Amino acid sequence: MKTTTYQTVDGASFTATDAADLMRQLRLDSWNPEDSEEAYCVATARACKMQTGKPHRDSPPEALVEDMIASGLIIPEPEKS
Repeated sequence: MKTTTYQTVDGASFTATDAADLMRQLRLDSWNPEDSEEAYCVATARACKMQTGKPHRDSPPEALVEDMIASGLIIPEPEKS
């Protein structure tokens, strides 16, 4: 199974199999995990927009992760060969 490691702007590192897995891990590590994964994604998209000034889609998780990468909030590490 292929995994990708992501670095956050605050220096945390997460290794995930897909976008939904990354969002689950971010939620587990969050000081504000919300009541559900969906609510967490909505809150995260809102916080990302406040931080960057750019809109972030809250669903599906793949779209939110794409937007977070595009705005520089998370950075996927290059694959190691």
